[in-house]
Amino acid sequence: MNGEITGLGILEIQIRSRILMICDIYVISSLNQDDLGKIGLKYSKTVENALEEIISTKKLSKSDVKILVLPAGPQILPKLKP
Repeated sequence: MNGEITGLGILEIQIRSRILMICDIYVISSLNQDDLGKIGLKYSKTVENALEEIISTKKLSKSDVKILVLPAGPQILPKLKP
């Protein structure tokens, strides 16, 4: 990966942008953070580290945090209920 956004259609970019306005999306990966590029997603090596960061930066308790784990995240876009 070289930091360029490739293979994304305009609809996927629009949907991701709308989701990022209300949610944080973390990529949990063994990749280096720089390999992800600048696509608006947050990075963590483990789920535990991501949760610690969310709790500390958002000043939430563990019971207030809501997570959705998508093992095949790039292939799935969840539909949020209002």
